[in-house]
Amino acid sequence: VVDDLLITGARVGISDCDCMGLGPVVLCDGALVNTSGVAFINDVRIYGNGPGQTGVLIQDKNGNNGTFNFSNMDLQNLTANGFVVDTSTGGGSPNVNISSSTIKNTSGSAVIANDITTFVDPATGLPQGRVRLASSTIDGATGPGVVVTGANAIVETTTIRNVNNYGVLVAGKPTTSDTTVLGGTATAQIANSTITANIAVQASAPNSSDLVNITINGNTLLAPGGGNGVNLAVDQGKINANVNANNIVGTPTTTGTSSTSGSSAVANILLTTLNNATTLNDNFLTIKAADADNLRAINNNATVVTVPPPRVGPATLAPIPPPPDYDPSVLV
Repeated sequence: VVDDLLITGARVGISDCDCMGLGPVVLCDGALVNTSGVAFINDVRIYGNGPGQTGVLIQDKNGNNGTFNFSNMDLQNLTANGFVVDTSTGGGSPNVNISSSTIKNTSGSAVIANDITTFVDPATGLPQGRVRLASSTIDGATGPGVVVTGANAIVETTTIRNVNNYGVLVAGKPTTSDTTVLGGTATAQIANSTITANIAVQASAPNSSDLVNITINGNTLLAPGGGNGVNLAVDQGKINANVNANNIVGTPTTTGTSSTSGSSAVANILLTTLNNATTLNDNFLTIKAADADNLRAINNNATVVTVPPPRVGPATLAPIPPPPDYDPSVLV
């Protein structure tokens, strides 16, 4: 158990044991805390005052698959990133829970989940390997508030504001120096949160082996600068999305074609398909809804915009990417 500390000026404030020497507090994936492999870190204040400083770095290089429970954390003025969970260097599948915490004025992103393999633990039957941010506040970041790349993450009952462009950014391919990695799988759930950003939630699958499963439910998504509440974009990869019961407030995008039935909308969900002509028979972007009008209705009349718009004209025209596939039974 780590409790009630003030850490100022460390290159890494808290790290697991493979980062010995980087920060004043060292944890070992729970192995030195108790035999259950669970570490509890509460009421720690980590303040930056110089270049290249990160609040928390978990890599689990030994593959212990430990659980880290962070609560009542206060991270401020960090000049690299806030919480970073990154097993791209061959680590295990840690569970990292962040609750009732504040991450303020970060030069970078407040929370990063990168290249975390998720599997079902045969002993418990529960998923192992994910990051969960709950009941917390992100206020100020020069990068996206939360970044999920090739990982599994949950953002719930959290407020995100004053971030650069994206509140939550999700992509299939992890960030890695391994040039043989051409894509990846990301699973994200954003629920019951309030996010203010040019694009509140962005999910992308540009590579052929990218798969993004994303659930965006019950949020208030604010785009005061005229951006999108939800932006889902595919090229060669695939996205399965459940977007439901969100209140999206902002200026609608004017490109593409939008759902117009019902009352006038004040915000939108932007769906972009850019896959090449050789793969047009596949469904690259699948939405859990009956159709665009249904998607609009279940999100409090948010405008639904498709780019490029559906083909109008003879079939001899040059092929364009297929529109989103609406499937109420899709599993996300």
